[in-house]
Amino acid sequence: MDEKDLVRMLGFGRAALGTLSFLAPKRTARFWTGESPEMAVSHMAVRGMGARDVALGLGMLIALENDGPVRGWLEASALADAGDAASTILSWKRFGSVRKVGWLAIELAAAYYAMQLADSID
Repeated sequence: MDEKDLVRMLGFGRAALGTLSFLAPKRTARFWTGESPEMAVSHMAVRGMGARDVALGLGMLIALENDGPVRGWLEASALADAGDAASTILSWKRFGSVRKVGWLAIELAAAYYAMQLADSID
């Protein structure tokens, strides 16, 4: 598996999770935080994050298909994941211990691997 295959997997995964977040914000928020978001603001925020992830994922995939530069999309993806990690840390007291450690690990790993791919792809 080469770097382009890894970027393709990251792009598809990010777009799929973004689509799920946009179409089912209540379910996604419950999975992410463990809480039951009933407020319209929660739905709006989760949908906004979903749209962000769809855009980043599709940007990666389109750049790959057109032999365009992928590095910027990966860097933007890493920045978004680092922002999610910062948000998790800032909300540390609100999450259950297993959930917060799991999400923080996923967010940091995603940011790290996106940067590693960015350094090797273009």
